[in-house]
Amino acid sequence: MDTSLKEAEECRLRGNELLNKGDFADAVAEYDKGLVALLSAKGEQDDGGAAIAHLRAALHLNASLAHLRRGNLASAIDHATGALAVEPKTPKTSAMESKALYRRGMARKQLAEYQGESLAGLAQEDFERALQLDPQNREVRTQLQQLREQLKDERRILKEHFQSSGFRNIFSKQLYETEVPKPVVRETSGKDKCLLVSTSSLNFDYSGDSVLKSVDLELREAWCVGLVGLNASGKTTLARLLKDQLKPRSGMIQHHGLSQTPQRSPWTILAVLVVLLGIVIQVYSSSSVSWRQSARLGGFVSLGIVGACCLLTAFYCGRPATPKHLVLHLSSETSDKDIIKPSRTIASVIGDSLPKNMAPTERQEKVISMLQAAGFQMYNQETGEPVGSPAEYVRDGLTFERLSGGQKHLIYVLMYFAKCLASPHRVLLVCDEVLGGLDAIRQPRVLRMLKQLQVELKVGMLYITTELHQIHILADDLAFLQDGIICELGPAADVLNLPKHPATKDYVSQFRGLPGGQHFGGKLAESYEKLSSDVPLSRWLS
Repeated sequence: MDTSLKEAEECRLRGNELLNKGDFADAVAEYDKGLVALLSAKGEQDDGGAAIAHLRAALHLNASLAHLRRGNLASAIDHATGALAVEPKTPKTSAMESKALYRRGMARKQLAEYQGESLAGLAQEDFERALQLDPQNREVRTQLQQLREQLKDERRILKEHFQSSGFRNIFSKQLYETEVPKPVVRETSGKDKCLLVSTSSLNFDYSGDSVLKSVDLELREAWCVGLVGLNASGKTTLARLLKDQLKPRSGMIQHHGLSQTPQRSPWTILAVLVVLLGIVIQVYSSSSVSWRQSARLGGFVSLGIVGACCLLTAFYCGRPATPKHLVLHLSSETSDKDIIKPSRTIASVIGDSLPKNMAPTERQEKVISMLQAAGFQMYNQETGEPVGSPAEYVRDGLTFERLSGGQKHLIYVLMYFAKCLASPHRVLLVCDEVLGGLDAIRQPRVLRMLKQLQVELKVGMLYITTELHQIHILADDLAFLQDGIICELGPAADVLNLPKHPATKDYVSQFRGLPGGQHFGGKLAESYEKLSSDVPLSRWLS
């Protein structure tokens, strides 16, 4: 057997094993490797060419299934089409052709939910062809029947809508009435996570201009909610409300898991007061001081004791509950970095935010490990060559003022990561365009560090961005915000691949039309995956 053909077969077997385990992403990677290996495979005999064609079809077919189960519907369609394009046609590949048509039809059927009836028609054609090849396949028959009924219902509803609209508005200036779509909220698997902060019917406006309208959101421990929306949709305003930098006009921001200071009963305070009064009267009545003087002195002392007891009562019984978590707002705004004095060393900027009980040597080592994990590097301004190392920057006292804009932002980000490490309480980290200003080398590293904080330290996150590649990598849930309203909320993969609200559909569609936007994650995801075995990234939290 040709070496390349053997390698491709091994990739197929490994991929099938991963697919059966539910490791769909790794399975896809193996199938892709197998397809690449087949590019150099040669069939020395007639049956050799058929073997290559059969294996190529199998790899495409299995990759299509893995993508379908991951929700990557466009890729599922591409691989199913690739399987159908393989020649020659043999009885053995006819079964493959039926499977490929079925899987492509399933992907098209799901995509048709937001791409329209034309794609549903293509899905129907795939099911019909698959049924011709395999008339006994009940699953294909069931899906075809469901799709036909779905298309029939949609056409009936559309017809009724236009008929009623026409009669209702025949004498109106406006021919059609537009209804505001209702928000779409899907079930999420994060409900078992500990709730940190929630908003209920949250409203906010600037000088009468409404910015947020009845926002409901739950932010949980070890869970990342991605918040996406156009500029001026209210994302940063929500972040400032959560950090208590702004006050809502109405609605509620509730902090969960509060620690209530133990209350002292007022009766306990009253009992102490009675005892003290008795002691004072007894002391002064038995002394050589006249009764009148004793009473006067006792009155003053008793008044002081009463005042002290009242203060104690107010202090112990009136203290508000405090949250058992820390809310941090990691902003992208340049003005927020003004809290860092230019003359401070980067070691002190990061190190002073670390736990206070760290020994100086341990603190220095932790700062160096964080700089290495983030890929912090200085460069020669003339040649562009790298200069020095994190250990040398710490040793030599590199100051904040000597950094470029992107380097300053990276140190600012690391300072907040250090705050997460230092907090004795759970942390809710609100990241507002956190990758802004960072280059392509540093971006995937920061995302890796954020994911490690979420998984290993159970940091809760609200990740605000306009960039869907980042959401694809980091977010568990996705909330789409438009005009101050969360119009769609649910698992990130579902919302990205099957958006249901018109505003989300439009945003996702436009993003897919951008260069590199066809597949979520893009080059950023590739760089992110390559860092899975990076040594500095694996050590900075230990």
